[in-house]
Amino acid sequence: MEFFKDVYEWFKNLFTDFNAWMKSTFQFDKRITDFYNFAIAPLPEWVKILGLIVVLIALVIGMIQLIKKSFKVMIILLIVFGIIILITWL
Repeated sequence: MEFFKDVYEWFKNLFTDFNAWMKSTFQFDKRITDFYNFAIAPLPEWVKILGLIVVLIALVIGMIQLIKKSFKVMIILLIVFGIIILITWL
């Protein structure tokens, strides 16, 4: 049982060290905050609201397209499986 604890601790330390390295190397949060302060914060509020509405519309349209394509794939899969079942049943 001690062996498994050692392996668990090794993996835990490995990913903790990797996460710390990635935080110090990429500084993703700092870059996003700096971009927001540089590009978005100086804009007037009405532009921010308009941009939010445009982004929401794009997300809704994208989700509708994804659902339509998924529905088409499901129909095709059902037809193919139906043909396979019909052929194997005969």
